[in-house]
Amino acid sequence: MRHLEYFLDTSFLLPFFSIGIDVENFERDFERILLSSDITFGFSSISLVEIRFLVEKSIRKGNGDELRDDYIIGLKSIQNSNRFHKVDFSEGPIPQIEVELFERYNHRDYFDRVIMASALHTSKYLITMDRSFFTILKDLEDDQFHGAISWEQFVKTIKL
Repeated sequence: MRHLEYFLDTSFLLPFFSIGIDVENFERDFERILLSSDITFGFSSISLVEIRFLVEKSIRKGNGDELRDDYIIGLKSIQNSNRFHKVDFSEGPIPQIEVELFERYNHRDYFDRVIMASALHTSKYLITMDRSFFTILKDLEDDQFHGAISWEQFVKTIKL
C-alpha cells in the first residue's frame, strides 16, 4: 500500500492542537509548504489517541479546559484537509510489523512502534524528532522505505 512520500510522527501534528513543539520556524515553514506545494502527509490514527492523552494530562496539570476545544478544532482541521491521510493502525500488515519491531528491537513504546510500522507500510520517509526512530529505521531502509528524516532535512529536501 505504499503511496505516501512523507509520514508525520505525532510531534508534527501537535501544533494543530495548540501544543507547541521545539522546532525552529515550524509553523511558518509548514504553512508555506501547505500553501506552495501539493505534498500530502500521512499520519497514524494512533497519533490522535496519543495527542488526546497529552491533552488530558495537560488539563489534569491545570493547563486549561480550552485544550479540549482545541483538540476538537485541530481534529476537524486535519480531517477536513485533503493534505493529510490518516492511516488506521490496524490496517493490513501494520499490527504484524509493530510486533516485529518490538521483538527485534525491544522498543517499549507502543505508540512509537505503531507509527514506525505505519510509515514502513505506507511511505518513503518518516519525519520525526525521535532519535531512536533513526537508529531502528536505518536498519530497515530498502528501495521503498528510505528512512527517518528530521524536519530540517525535509525542509531542505523540498527547497522551501
